[in-house]
Amino acid sequence: VITDIGGFVASIFKRGIRFINIPTTLLGMVDAAIGDKTGINLDSIKNEIGSFYVPEFLIIDIHFLKTLSNKEIISGMAEMFKHGLIADKNFWKKMNQIQIDIIQNKNEWEHLIHKSILIKQKIVNQDPKEKGLRKILNFGHTIGHALESYFMDINKILHGIAVVMGMIYESWISCKINGLSPSSYEEIKSTLSALYPIQNKISNLEINKLLLIMEHDKKNEKNKIQFSLLKEIGKCSYNCQVPYSLIKESFLN
Repeated sequence: VITDIGGFVASIFKRGIRFINIPTTLLGMVDAAIGDKTGINLDSIKNEIGSFYVPEFLIIDIHFLKTLSNKEIISGMAEMFKHGLIADKNFWKKMNQIQIDIIQNKNEWEHLIHKSILIKQKIVNQDPKEKGLRKILNFGHTIGHALESYFMDINKILHGIAVVMGMIYESWISCKINGLSPSSYEEIKSTLSALYPIQNKISNLEINKLLLIMEHDKKNEKNKIQFSLLKEIGKCSYNCQVPYSLIKESFLN
């Protein structure tokens, strides 16, 4: 939140001033502070207002992680799992072996964070303004952001939990229409479900409200909800149109 707000204000104050990004959460280190995007919410819609703006410096110090609860660490790990799923199968498998107390192993933790950042930065470098390839970083976020927005005023859930739920639902959709194998879907679901508290019961009324929120997603084109979907673990497609009926069905499986 702080890096997004700070970056956005820096980008518009006096038409842009210099700023330094120092993320202190795992989520900030591997995701929010990487890629030069800023965004703030509007009427509970995630990142409805924002800009691209490059910080003067980015400083990442993993000692800050010792100040975080396990809940915050696990939330940040969601984006690391995502980086493996969309672009690096070996990193996904490495993340599968992770234990929460790995934070005590400074060298191993530093290696994983560095690798996760490199995966995202490589994608960003090829598509800085998110016109194509960079959209794969939104895997899990079409549904995930809708869940996060919907529950913001009801029973707030952490970003990482929402994204994990989104990745599971969108993996199921990927299995149905984008070539992801059933065994890969089960691997993703079982791995993430074992680590994250997943809310399984979503009513039809809630599903309809979630669809309305998804209609505001920044990836949408020509009033069509656009998804980034897995082809296999480590490979992802973007600009995938999904029928509303299939989106609804994903919540029920």
